[in-house]
Amino acid sequence: MQKANETGIVGTVRNLEDNHTVEIIATGNDNELAAFLNWCNEGSPKADVTGMEIVELALQEFENFSIL
Repeated sequence: MQKANETGIVGTVRNLEDNHTVEIIATGNDNELAAFLNWCNEGSPKADVTGMEIVELALQEFENFSIL
């Protein structure tokens, strides 16, 4: 959430039921998304990122970035 706010991203993040997968829905301009995705590929110091799947969705409107 902190990195999304730092990079200007709005959307949501949630842990999925398998307790290993995180789903992020992110909206921003190209530069904001590139910076955010670069960070997501590394993750926070406690994260163990083993891969990313990026799916382009129809534009969704968000006011901020929130944890579901």
